[in-house]
Amino acid sequence: MNAYLFIIFILLTFFISIAYIYGYKENYKLIKSVSKKLEDELKPIDKTYTWLGGVIGFSATYMLKEIGSIKILFATIPRQSILFLPFSIIMRKYDKIEVLIPFNKKIKSNITIIRCKPYFKLKRKNNFNLKRVYIKENSHRLIIDYDGNYEIVSNIVREFSHFFRYGLYQFELTKKDNACYLKLNKNGLNIIKEIITKINKSY
Repeated sequence: MNAYLFIIFILLTFFISIAYIYGYKENYKLIKSVSKKLEDELKPIDKTYTWLGGVIGFSATYMLKEIGSIKILFATIPRQSILFLPFSIIMRKYDKIEVLIPFNKKIKSNITIIRCKPYFKLKRKNNFNLKRVYIKENSHRLIIDYDGNYEIVSNIVREFSHFFRYGLYQFELTKKDNACYLKLNKNGLNIIKEIITKINKSY
């Protein structure tokens, strides 16, 4: 009996080790490819990276010629951990990219647009007593929290809502930070430049 348990233990240890090595390599390759894609797309004139440890991801500051400094965070799901990977897939489901874009002009309204499944009910704390509306975009539903004039909001929604088909999960304008916040999956790498260009022209 003890011999069987020992064999099972050895096999389990071997499996965990192989899974760790494979997941580590996959995340490392992904981090390198995402950083290269970002640089190819955005063409920063200066850049600073901070490694988040292991193969978690990175944070970066890019200096762009058009709008100045932007901040980027890329975080992977823990492919190297068979213990935490299932929970991460259930809770988050994707490798996320977050972008913070400062504005030169004053933002007049707080606006948050979040993509979710049609059946999903968002339970989000409303810190600014924002109004809420729902609209359908393709196969997803967009939840829009806002203050101020809805005509301004509807113009912004019209300009940016189609990006939610291509990897954008959250678009937010905040008066407090006077900045735009984006959350995307890695498929959204192809639209970050276009969003920034549109923001720069519109605001």
